[in-house]
Amino acid sequence: SKTTQSSEKLGIFKKIGKSIARPVELFERTKDEGVWPALKYLLVIFLWPFLIGVILIALVSSLVIALIGQFIGSFSGAAAASSLGIGLLSAYWALMLFVFIPVALFISAGIFHLFIKLYGGQGGYADTFKSAIYSSTPQIIFFFVPFIGIWTFILQLFGLSIYHDFSKLRAFLAMLTMGVIIAIIYLISLILIFNL
Repeated sequence: SKTTQSSEKLGIFKKIGKSIARPVELFERTKDEGVWPALKYLLVIFLWPFLIGVILIALVSSLVIALIGQFIGSFSGAAAASSLGIGLLSAYWALMLFVFIPVALFISAGIFHLFIKLYGGQGGYADTFKSAIYSSTPQIIFFFVPFIGIWTFILQLFGLSIYHDFSKLRAFLAMLTMGVIIAIIYLISLILIFNL
């Protein structure tokens, strides 16, 4: 029944499926969640691009080492350098996905939440944070598909509208306002950097 379905907790894989096939249902069924389930979900789905990244790092490093080995004739030093390089690049990739991006999301969701409130959003900070996380699922999973960010943008309109109980137009205006302010800050910083 519908009551049982709405009270049933969604697991990671069900959330992934619903974010792609039934995003409105995902947003409605995660309305009562806090920040932690969304953050845990993000860290789990980041495993996919992390693994792909590590495989690509290893393949490219092996190719570069093979090419260097042809020129210098010795693989021992090159192989050690390759292992170190793969380890360092993989560690950097892990830090980006599992530390820097989540911290940046916490901060940007806080700033974005101010704009949501400005346009009459009713939800709390957790709702803004969840909207960013669950909306970005297709972009994280299908990162190799061009223009997938458009789907993320549309999902975020729905997510904000459902979580904050306001219109998609207000959600769009909040997103537009934040985007314009970020663009202005970016342009000002570019002007300052190039004029120094």
